[in-house]
This record gives sequence, structure tokens and C-alpha cells, in this order.
Amino acid sequence: MAKPGLALNAALDDLLGKKVRVWSNSGDDKHTDDGILEVFDYPWLRIRLDENSVMCFPVHNVRLVTCLEPAKARYPSPSEVLLRPSETK
Repeated sequence: MAKPGLALNAALDDLLGKKVRVWSNSGDDKHTDDGILEVFDYPWLRIRLDENSVMCFPVHNVRLVTCLEPAKARYPSPSEVLLRPSETK
């Protein structure tokens, strides 16, 4: 969970408790891992793989986090925002 005063990505807060795929790198190797996003507490991201296993990633090695189930976005998408020109007389 984001701590006050740290500039963390609020989009990850929307994914807490959701099934995600984490794309990470380690040296020249690239990996993908699926699990439930449990914690994002700088500098660590933690997913639960099953009831007995968790995996922790340093955020510097995370390239992409993809939600594998529907997640509600914090802000509306640009296509949902109605923009109208102002009326002048």
C-alpha cells in the first residue's frame, strides 16, 4: 500500500487483490509470473502464487503488471469524458 509522501503509482493500488501477470527481468533473462497482487510497498511488489507461496520483486526489475481479471479504473477513460465546446453569443 502506498505510504504518504512517496510518489508511487496509484494504478497499482487499483490492482490489489486482483489476479495479475508480472513481467520482470533478471540480468538478461525475462520472466512472467501470475498471482494475486498482495502488496506494493516501495521498493517491493509481492504476489501470492498459491496458499503456500509468495513471490517478491524489486520494483526496479518489474517491466509490466497486467491485470488478468476485470478491474475498475480510478479515473474514467478519455472516451467516457464528455467534452463540449463552450457556447458563445
